[in-house]
Amino acid sequence: MTIRVYYEAWQLECCGDPFQVGDEVSWRLVASDLPFDLRELVGSEVEEPQWTEEHHGDGDGVAATRARVIGIQVLVCEHTIDPNTRWAERVPGTGRLIPVRYANGHDPGDGEFEGHVVDLDPFTP
Repeated sequence: MTIRVYYEAWQLECCGDPFQVGDEVSWRLVASDLPFDLRELVGSEVEEPQWTEEHHGDGDGVAATRARVIGIQVLVCEHTIDPNTRWAERVPGTGRLIPVRYANGHDPGDGEFEGHVVDLDPFTP
């Protein structure tokens, strides 16, 4: 059974450890509550992550899930500045998922870096 996880860029940049396809990981996963609609950003054919990796508050008290990394995609998209709020807003339809073998939290330089979509094969106890 494969599970799909969204790993926000800032989580990996702040406190995460780099990982690659084939690595065994132990992550605290919480139900995915993305601050954007991945299908609106990338396209309706994309499979939404069920989980989000969490290093901070929302992950407190959550048991770690042990799994093997079987796929990594970098999410990049374009942004525009909302003139009223001055917040950077993601531009629908500009997102791309770029397959990679390694994630270290650094911008791949191909759009504005959002995070990683990671496929895991969990270990059964």
